[in-house]
Amino acid sequence: MLWRTRRFAWTEIYNFRPALIGLTNKTVGFDYLTERPKRAALNALNTSLAGVQGSLQPGWEIAPQALADLLNDAREHWLGGEGPATQAGPAERHRPSSFAGVAGARVDRKTYWLGAGFVLAAAIALSLIPGVQRVIGSVTTFLFIRIFASRLHDIGRSGWWQLVLYGVQLAAIFVGTVGGAPLDVVIEVGLVIQFVFTVVLGAIPGSRVTNRFGPPPNQPSPIATSEVFR
Repeated sequence: MLWRTRRFAWTEIYNFRPALIGLTNKTVGFDYLTERPKRAALNALNTSLAGVQGSLQPGWEIAPQALADLLNDAREHWLGGEGPATQAGPAERHRPSSFAGVAGARVDRKTYWLGAGFVLAAAIALSLIPGVQRVIGSVTTFLFIRIFASRLHDIGRSGWWQLVLYGVQLAAIFVGTVGGAPLDVVIEVGLVIQFVFTVVLGAIPGSRVTNRFGPPPNQPSPIATSEVFR
C-alpha cells in the first residue's frame, strides 16, 4: 500500500477480481469482510472510482484475472481445507456475483458528491500549472464518466445513459458554431449543461433495493452475506 505493507488474514478480505487503478494500472482488487471506520470517506471515494474496496499494488507479471483466480482458490484452500478449487470446487460457490468488478457498481448521493467535488477541485488546482491543461481535461472527463456511471447504476440505469449529456453538449456546440457564437460562449454553454446534469444526477434518490448493479451502497452483497455465515 504505497509506502508500507499491510498484512490481512484470509478471513478479513475476499472477492479478488481485476481492477483498474487510475487510468492504466491494472491490478487485483478485493473487498473487506470487516468494518473499516478509519478513512471511511477516502474508502468510499476509492470504491466509487475503482469498484473495489482495496487493491494490491500494480506491476505483477501474471495477468490480473489469473492472479485473482489463484488468490480466490488459495483463500478457499486455507479456509475450507479442501485444496484448490476444481470446476465444482468450493471457490466456485464464492465467485463474485454478476455486478462485482463493475467500476463503482453503485454509489449513493453523498459519495457521488464527494467524488465529483474531489475531481473538480483537483482539476482546478492542477489547471494552474502551465502546460497540463489538455491532460487534466482528458483525465477529468474520464473520471467523471466513471462517477456518472456509478451514480446511474444506483438509480437503476445503465452508465450509457450519460450519452444523453454528451449528445446535448455536442448539439449545443454545433448550433453555436453554425450560428457564429463566440468560442468562449459555446464552451460556457457546454459547461452549464454538464453542471445541470451533475446536479440533477446528484439529487435523484437511489434505489432502496438490490438492482442489477448490486445492493444499495453500504449494504452487504449476497456474496458478503454468504461469507459471514460460512
